[in-house]
Amino acid sequence: MNKVSLVLNGILACAVAVLYYLHFAHRNDDAVSLPQHLSGQPILYLNTDSLLMNYTLFQESKEKLEAEQARLEKSMQVQAENLEREVMDFQKQYGGMTQSQVDQRKDELARKEQNLMMLREQMAGQLMEQESQLNKQIYDSIYSFLQKYTQGKNVQYIMGYSPGGSVLYANDSLDITTQVVNGLNDLRKN
Repeated sequence: MNKVSLVLNGILACAVAVLYYLHFAHRNDDAVSLPQHLSGQPILYLNTDSLLMNYTLFQESKEKLEAEQARLEKSMQVQAENLEREVMDFQKQYGGMTQSQVDQRKDELARKEQNLMMLREQMAGQLMEQESQLNKQIYDSIYSFLQKYTQGKNVQYIMGYSPGGSVLYANDSLDITTQVVNGLNDLRKN
């Protein structure tokens, strides 16, 4: 699941690190208000690690993906165990079979093993597709929220900050993570 979290982290970091140039002529009253001390600040940042840990959509998506992965792994395990039993049964019966029956059974088991491998790849692809859809949903919700959040303000950039990332220093007074997380989670409740 670390790979899933890493991929989601990367996508989210890309999402918030993209330069958001927004210039609107009027203020939208539905937009979440920017804290007073940040008014007029053209560059703000989000702590992407904190955003991911506290954004309910991300947590729900992660749990959904983990549950689906566990379901698929269990299904694969059951099928692999069934195939293993068939192989063991074949090995027990091997002595009493003709060469033709042995060859036929080996071919059948090889086909089943190949089908199992193909199913495993198909399930991995299905999981990756689901992960991609969830990542897009998360990205879209953050992007949409940030558009409303910065509408009518002088915000030119919202950077994504994470330890070891490309932003080496970020002044804590420009951190909007808490406001964004609260706003995103409030939208999820409504």
